[in-house]
Amino acid sequence: MRVKPVRCRRVAKYPTHIQIQASPNIETLTPLRWRSNWHVMASLSAIGMAASLSLGQERAAVGGAVALPRYLTESEALSIIRVEAKKVGLELVHKGRSIAVPIPMNNGKKPIVKKYCFDESDIKKGVNIDFLTYSDAYELYGDVPPLTPSILAKKISEILKSKRIMIVAESGAQDSNLQAKQLRKDLQDFFAWLKKQGVI
Repeated sequence: MRVKPVRCRRVAKYPTHIQIQASPNIETLTPLRWRSNWHVMASLSAIGMAASLSLGQERAAVGGAVALPRYLTESEALSIIRVEAKKVGLELVHKGRSIAVPIPMNNGKKPIVKKYCFDESDIKKGVNIDFLTYSDAYELYGDVPPLTPSILAKKISEILKSKRIMIVAESGAQDSNLQAKQLRKDLQDFFAWLKKQGVI
């Protein structure tokens, strides 16, 4: 057997980072049976992580090993939230407010009422911000969550129907720098809207 140099590499078959950003509801395109299986959804989330390794954003190491990008941690996200909030005069308290929320289930099951605790709250102005992680979702359900954080965040926001609440979901589709940049932009948009409403 003769060793030959590789002439070209294969193009990744999974969705690229750009395709995932263009389809924010990509998780909802999965079959219902898949969505009820936490392991499958975690694997699909990992595909989202792998998408950031697609062409133009590779972090491949020598010897066939791949160094995965570092993702934004909850403590880093909360630090960004505090810094941005301080700029607009919000006085945030960690775990300052919790409310009873009907937590949505999957496959048409009845919601279960649970205590939902926001990461950061300005009690006087009634502004609440939460960075919803996979571990938060696990804690809410007390078992393997049937919904991913991004779907859960959207559903809880719809249930609460409060304009003074912002729930940001942990995302595996971006590296820490991109996610931090997006989080800052989302916060600035949220605070600009609060200013227009006379809340801050």
